[in-house]
Amino acid sequence: MVHELKIKPEFFKDALEGLKTFEVRENDRNYHIGDYLALNEFVDGIRWYLNAKRECVYVSRDERQGIQRGPAEFTGRSVLARVTYVLTDDRFVRPGFAVLGIKLCDVYLGDENGKVDTSKIL
Repeated sequence: MVHELKIKPEFFKDALEGLKTFEVRENDRNYHIGDYLALNEFVDGIRWYLNAKRECVYVSRDERQGIQRGPAEFTGRSVLARVTYVLTDDRFVRPGFAVLGIKLCDVYLGDENGKVDTSKIL
């Protein structure tokens, strides 16, 4: 099962760099080990927005004052991760939530014709 999820830019960056190896999510999708998470970077237009170069820009609390700087939108950046562990024990996680251990997947992008050089895949 592949779950399409929104992720804030600061968390996306950490996941992409391998620093964030977990997700804390409401368990409304009945996550299982072996599921995949498509983590799609998302800006809300208030705390984060995309500038003219489509770069993520953070707006501090003092600068915000409830004014929307841009539309809420996906940045177009995404990463695929496999769920390696699911913790739902109410002693450690708020009821209805789950801590998901994740491992980034290797993604191979093809050339302009969509062809992947399989000799480089281990």
